[in-house]
Amino acid sequence: MKTRNPKYTETGAVEVEIEHPDFGWIPFSYNDPEETALAAEVAAALDPNMIAPFVGPDVETRKAEALRAVDTAHATYLSLLIEHATPEERDTWLVKAEAAQAYLDGTASAAQTALIETEAAGGGRTPDELAQKIIVKDIAFHGHIGQAGALRASGRAALKATATHDALQAALEAFYAEVHAAVDALGGGQS
Repeated sequence: MKTRNPKYTETGAVEVEIEHPDFGWIPFSYNDPEETALAAEVAAALDPNMIAPFVGPDVETRKAEALRAVDTAHATYLSLLIEHATPEERDTWLVKAEAAQAYLDGTASAAQTALIETEAAGGGRTPDELAQKIIVKDIAFHGHIGQAGALRASGRAALKATATHDALQAALEAFYAEVHAAVDALGGGQS
């Protein structure tokens, strides 16, 4: 059997091209030479010392992957923060926060006052209680947004500063530890 270009994969499998009598050179791979008769025949035709080692992506490629992972973690954190809120509900948060602050400051317009008083009546609260709750949640929400941005920025900076696979892996693990701690502290997001 004729073979060419044998190499190990990341998982330890062997990829090789074999010459097929009808189709010419075709790719073939196996994990264990005893898994099929063809795998055994191919393995017997190969000199184990001639199988190229697995060569993983270079540091810059891994770094680009890690930076994308940081962006994904950032988006996930923000998704947890807004958890069950619909886009329509999220669109009201700024309006409610402004109305609540104006209500508490005594500078609310008639529309802002109506918003706070109507929602408060529907929820069995006083307008002052509702306005306070909205402000507390708004402050917490902004703090979490800031924390998410800080985590993303510090994670990206740490990854960009790495020059080796080991340093890159350590920076990524440190980033994930910080994100997990932040998510645990978040405790289920904004409700």
